[in-house]
Amino acid sequence: MELAMLGAESLEFTNPVSVGDEIRTHVEVMETSPMSSDRGGVVLDWIVLTHNDDVVIEMTSSPFVKKRG
Repeated sequence: MELAMLGAESLEFTNPVSVGDEIRTHVEVMETSPMSSDRGGVVLDWIVLTHNDDVVIEMTSSPFVKKRG
């Protein structure tokens, strides 16, 4: 569960999306950093692609999240 967005280091719109396009998102955890016993920060790399595998958005973000368990 995301508690807050600490920032977006980069955000690039690389191609347009048209009505009728199907999109999907690939998110990869690049880094984790504990901040307290029940919360931490993560660095996420996001790629949004169309059904034709055209990359439409690339972003790196740093949300503040609640730990599992």
